[in-house]
Amino acid sequence: MHRSIATLQYLTMDLPSFPHVKQVQMACEAGLPWIQLRMKLPPYEEQLQIAVDARKITDDYGCILIVNDHVTIARDAGADGVHLGRNDMHWETARRVLGNDALIGVSTHSWMELDSYRNARVQYAGLGPFRFTRTKEKLDAVLALEGIKEVIAQKRMDDFDLPLIAIGGIELKDVQSLLNVGVSGIAVSSAISRSSNPMETAQVFLQQIRIFKEEKEIIQP
Repeated sequence: MHRSIATLQYLTMDLPSFPHVKQVQMACEAGLPWIQLRMKLPPYEEQLQIAVDARKITDDYGCILIVNDHVTIARDAGADGVHLGRNDMHWETARRVLGNDALIGVSTHSWMELDSYRNARVQYAGLGPFRFTRTKEKLDAVLALEGIKEVIAQKRMDDFDLPLIAIGGIELKDVQSLLNVGVSGIAVSSAISRSSNPMETAQVFLQQIRIFKEEKEIIQP
């Protein structure tokens, strides 16, 4: 697996006024390279159809499509991979179902949980929640910036190079500080989807990431 992990991952959400497929279309048009379908409310068959429709759109734009939770939907829709939560299918089973080329991400909430994936064939780990968010029910303890810094420090000390994606209530004002502490990227949902102009907000997130990378190149040529 040689595909790079995007610095900005966009997660769709269940919004009656802004259906998942329209969120995917918006994200692709805005230039977001990585989209995760996070569907909790629709029944299984509807989720599968949404994923099939989303795959057609992401194919047109050359975007990565990840399905949250549902390995069989990811397989049947031809998605690039799956993101697995704590109570979802084990990554080894998902790997057998999806094959060697699939992208598999996992959710983690502590160094101990992250370290359990040291020898796993997964491509990245989400780490959070960064702050309180209504997007997720049964929220784990908020890590905040200091908690994420502690996990990254332990990760570096143990020479564990799995990419970390910060998640949970991330806003535009958080982009620079999170990237500065050493996460590989950020996952954003409601800050984009619930904004008054989702496409414009998505592009501002991308702009903030570009600014960070340009400044880093200047400091570390």
